[in-house]
Amino acid sequence: MITRYILVALLILLPAQAMAKKSIVEMTDAELKYLMKVRSTELESLRKEQARRGGAVRRKTASTSEAPNERSQDAKIATDPYGNPERGLNSSLAQSNASKIQDLYIRSDPLDAFRYLFPLSPLDGKGASISFTSNELTRTQTLATNAFISYVVAREYIGKDFGYALAPFAYFNGTLTNPERPSSERNAAQIGADIQIKFGDILPDFVQTLGLRPYYQTDFRGQASIYGFSTTYEPTKASINLGARAITPGEENIITGYFRIIPEFNYFTVDDPGRTAFIPNRNHSYLGGTLQIRTILFENMGPSWLASRFYLNGSVTYFWDALNHWRHFHDSEVEGGYIIAKDKPIEGLGRLTTSVSLIYNNGVSRLTNERRDQYKAQLNILY
Repeated sequence: MITRYILVALLILLPAQAMAKKSIVEMTDAELKYLMKVRSTELESLRKEQARRGGAVRRKTASTSEAPNERSQDAKIATDPYGNPERGLNSSLAQSNASKIQDLYIRSDPLDAFRYLFPLSPLDGKGASISFTSNELTRTQTLATNAFISYVVAREYIGKDFGYALAPFAYFNGTLTNPERPSSERNAAQIGADIQIKFGDILPDFVQTLGLRPYYQTDFRGQASIYGFSTTYEPTKASINLGARAITPGEENIITGYFRIIPEFNYFTVDDPGRTAFIPNRNHSYLGGTLQIRTILFENMGPSWLASRFYLNGSVTYFWDALNHWRHFHDSEVEGGYIIAKDKPIEGLGRLTTSVSLIYNNGVSRLTNERRDQYKAQLNILY
């Protein structure tokens, strides 16, 4: 119940805050900082050149076919140099700045990495985590991890409204004990291909991202054999804080953030459940989705240890299993944390963020079919 109240409150606050803004620059923090640092000189020179030519350029008849394209390209760079989920990333500019685009992603789950086509628009707050516990009284060791690691091997932008990216991935979730405890040990290890396609023009003023993810799943001991295919979809409109943040540079906010609505279809076959709670030799067809709320507290307010450091995230996942009597389940999570360090963008690599957080989980894990009702504290690494 606490989880639901928090999510409802944030859903009301965030869109209202976005609509109340008089001046909205629909770019994320990372885009703004990266743009100001890396492209300020080039943008200034473009503005001066455009001012010098003034109306003469518009009146001049092009003597070659290349001239209009050059002017059009200059305008695109000046108005939208790196793009965001609303406007996309310019194709030729992306190629010329390929060394600055992030390819390696270390996140908490696939939804946290649902941004290959907007590489200068990282998500806030969540990241991979790993912990190790050694109990000398019981002489047992426990390894717990939650990490989604992917690397983009192909990324292509076709015009403004279409693009695609391909990334092989590895996904680890659960606990491993020594000595082995089959009754309580629940974990999953996935490998596969993460395909993301960005397109527009279907919903007016929205950008859509479609995710296709074929995978093979085993467990940390290599006993499970599960294979399947997942499809996700996410609409984005920064002006209403859907899928991206609408911000004004330097503006102070006690609370700001965005929400995500992500429908999903997941079909998979369980040959051997291994260290999961699934039943062997059974097919599953999950229909449902995820609602997420992500917020930053005290944005640009106070000293550096306070400003934009605290965050509060919430999510609710709900699925129906169409192949098993429409069995339904949910998985809820509330996370509050503090960002320890935010690195500057690393040339050719990306952005590293570390944080500590307290998390409450309630529901059923889609990876292991395990029921959970737990609190945990963890160190997170997002890249």
